[in-house]
Amino acid sequence: MSHRVTAQTRKQVSALLGFGCTDEQIATVLGIALGELRKLYSAELGHSGRPPHQPDKKSRGLVEAMASHGVPEEDIAKVLGIDEKTLRKHYERELETAATRANALVAQNLFTIARGKGREAVTAAIFWLKVRAGWRDHSPAAAAPPAKPPALGKKEAATAAAKTAADGTEWSELVDGTPN
Repeated sequence: MSHRVTAQTRKQVSALLGFGCTDEQIATVLGIALGELRKLYSAELGHSGRPPHQPDKKSRGLVEAMASHGVPEEDIAKVLGIDEKTLRKHYERELETAATRANALVAQNLFTIARGKGREAVTAAIFWLKVRAGWRDHSPAAAAPPAKPPALGKKEAATAAAKTAADGTEWSELVDGTPN
């Protein structure tokens, strides 16, 4: 036999609420399931719309895991069955710190590997030193040799050669007045 909602049953639900009865107690009095009570008498019970979201340890862990893996907030909200605004309201800390926590865990793991032995340790240590200690694969490039002066034309070269032609010869005294 299915339950029929009437003006009388609506008054009964309202009266039971007024006496402080819980939804479960009212459902028992009416002889219906709790879900059916909430569906049929939502107006009397004051249950309009979706019940408020209550975060728990499991949902917080799920949000943190998904956010740390780069899952967009829109998708995280879909998985939880809530609106993005509700997600940000209840999980602000998890959303803001997830990437940092994940980076810290990866860094700790890399550090542990780098402190170990074997080829993986060497690779991890080199990576760590490059990123954290500023090491580089190559030494700084050597300074470039000084630039050569521009080549002289024929006349300029002949004039320059003429100025030093007597250097180191007996003629140098006669040209510039200083002995060899």
